[in-house]
Amino acid sequence: MEYEVFKILIEEGACAERTLCLPDGLAFAHWSNGGGEIDYHKPAHHTLSVYVEGGWGSWRLERGKPVQNGYPGAVCLFADGADSSWRLREHFEFLHFYFHQADLARAAEQVWDAEPGAYEPVPDYFFRDPLLEQSVQLLLASDWTDPAQSLGADHLAQWMLLHVAKGYTRHRGPLPDVRGRLSPAQAARVRDFVEANLAEALSLERLAGTVQLSPYHFARLFRATFGEPPYRYVQRRRMERARQCLERGDEKIVSVALNCGFSDHSQFTRAFRRHFGVSPSAVRPDVAGSEAGV
Repeated sequence: MEYEVFKILIEEGACAERTLCLPDGLAFAHWSNGGGEIDYHKPAHHTLSVYVEGGWGSWRLERGKPVQNGYPGAVCLFADGADSSWRLREHFEFLHFYFHQADLARAAEQVWDAEPGAYEPVPDYFFRDPLLEQSVQLLLASDWTDPAQSLGADHLAQWMLLHVAKGYTRHRGPLPDVRGRLSPAQAARVRDFVEANLAEALSLERLAGTVQLSPYHFARLFRATFGEPPYRYVQRRRMERARQCLERGDEKIVSVALNCGFSDHSQFTRAFRRHFGVSPSAVRPDVAGSEAGV
């Protein structure tokens, strides 16, 4: 796990009871710790911490002096770039949720059509949040090795991002109310544009430009209209187009890959196998052909 706070805790002798790394880079860690002093120096990510058991002997320090101590259920929000120091005097358990500002911005953009800089967490220590406490208990009661339950953890992580954005950032004022769908004419225009340009790089900004919308607003309306985010829709259509071409058998695999927006054969093969569970050569009429299609 590449998160700095995680590495510091390991170096200081804390025990990572369980860890869960989610597909989009978000991560959970269930910790137990018993003593010592820890300094976090301007980590490049955010950390949401919820005390699970004990914590009365955990103190936050300012200028070397204890100013606050923990308790079961206490929540701390470590913002990226913020220093903090801690003195630990007894065993306790806690759960960490690790994420970057880009994750928080993306969640706000997708749900509320918010500008990326509108939601920056404010460091805060030892406060109560019953919803977060309940969420952590639910997470700890699940089997992190079960794929079905890890998918549920992924959904919970997305909710936690939005919960932080709503309640613990510098954003002020009512949340944007983004509703509705693309009109039938707009949806058709976007669909036709995607089909005509699968070989090219299709950024969110470029797709939004086809219907004169901001990228953030477009992403929300696109998902409401098509049932999936733009990037997933484009990837699915590339895979479906590629399979149709391969099943005809009149193009080499390398050519199909380039015509469906992939920069090289190996990248295409990995994506195709993830999507269909088989290699590109397996769906060609001449199954005996080489994997590279040459």
